[in-house]
Amino acid sequence: MEYQRTLLREHTFSGTGIHSGESVSICVKPAPVNTGIVFIRKDLSSLHYIKALVDNVSSTIRGTTLSFEGVEVRTVEHILSCLYGLRVDNAFIEIYGSEVPIMDGSSHPFTDVINASGFREQPEGERSFIIPPEPLWVSDRDSHIIALPWDEFKITCIVDYNHPILKTQMEEILIEPRTYINCISQSRTYGFVEEIQYLLDNNLALGGTLDNALVIKKDGYSSPLRYPNEPVRHKILDLIGDVSLLGSYLKSHIIAVKSSHKLNVELVKAIKSMVLNRNNHSQNRYVDCI
Repeated sequence: MEYQRTLLREHTFSGTGIHSGESVSICVKPAPVNTGIVFIRKDLSSLHYIKALVDNVSSTIRGTTLSFEGVEVRTVEHILSCLYGLRVDNAFIEIYGSEVPIMDGSSHPFTDVINASGFREQPEGERSFIIPPEPLWVSDRDSHIIALPWDEFKITCIVDYNHPILKTQMEEILIEPRTYINCISQSRTYGFVEEIQYLLDNNLALGGTLDNALVIKKDGYSSPLRYPNEPVRHKILDLIGDVSLLGSYLKSHIIAVKSSHKLNVELVKAIKSMVLNRNNHSQNRYVDCI
């Protein structure tokens, strides 16, 4: 049996929204057992609560956006990845603005501070897990994600670009707090220099700088890599954040080929649908929920 846990104390992070360009901040606070992860918009005239669940996903364009009753929170994947990677079950995230600050483009600024301060076990609540006992897959053109039965959480990820600098990269890693901190958390969001004008024309990446993103040029990277295959590791970071929207811990070997936020979310929806179907029809043989 594994118990739920929350943060030992609250932490405040301030920075820029990578898409909005606005100055934003969040305060991540401990929460009671069975709360899950809940965003609270504190900058509006009244409080708005948005649970970090796949049902509340409203957009996956250049990031994951959550919405509830007309109020949204954008670019949630990095802070959610941090909390899931550190096995934090319950937290309130008070947010001042419509977007989570991008920090340095990775989840490391969140992960480093939160991990250093410690956690509080919550023995009054048991951690929930979901296991897909048979293969489950989703596809979108040449992008594919497969979820296989596994007794832990492992991700194999492949990226493949027709680009002189970034071609094919692969990483396979067992996801638990130690490996998340050391091998995933420092990987930064990335983009190609050819995309910049398109993003600006579509009111995206208005807060993007060389301090919060890795830009891939035809002759190299905008800054030294933190990992030899940093781009594919950032894909894993994003995938972890999106998988957290399941609301339970996944025990599975995920194989992702050219994944995206859109496909990540489709996978979570498919797993959730099978869990609900199994609960309603015990003869369903696809997903086991323990």
